Amino acid sequence: MYQLYRPGYIEVISGCMFAGKTEELIRRIKVLEFAKKNILVFKPAIDNRYSET
Repeated sequence: MYQLYRPGYIEVISGCMFAGKTEELIRRIKVLEFAKKNILVFKPAIDNRYSET
């Protein structure tokens, strides 16, 4: 059997500092996790602001 093609999409949350971007991302993740949806969240490898090393 074949699988029905279901395209995904990319959403970008942008805004100035302290605009609530991270809070909006976390809110969306929680909603999708509650709905048992498959999601991927990407973080640039160059972003090391919270790195332990």
